[in-house]
Amino acid sequence: MENLESKLEKLNEYIIESLGMELMDNRITTVKDEVEAWEKAITSDEFKNNDHTGDLEIIEELKKFIEYDCLYSINSEYGGTWGQGFIIVNKDIKYVEFVRTI
Repeated sequence: MENLESKLEKLNEYIIESLGMELMDNRITTVKDEVEAWEKAITSDEFKNNDHTGDLEIIEELKKFIEYDCLYSINSEYGGTWGQGFIIVNKDIKYVEFVRTI
């Protein structure tokens, strides 16, 4: 049976080759938790007066994958300034989709 570290390494290799992205860390979270966190953040006192058009688009895109898990990634060549987003994975840590945030 393949261990978690090996699965994450294979996933990272795949997204580097396929998307030009790499995992920022190995923290797996549910998409549901990410959606809830984004919704909470945009209604917080700190951010409630910001324009949330882009945030709402990301939330809606993430909701399509609410039953999945995700990890955060950044551009593998130029860093996070040039691209970031969620790598959506199934329970076996296999790539499902990419949801861009930057």
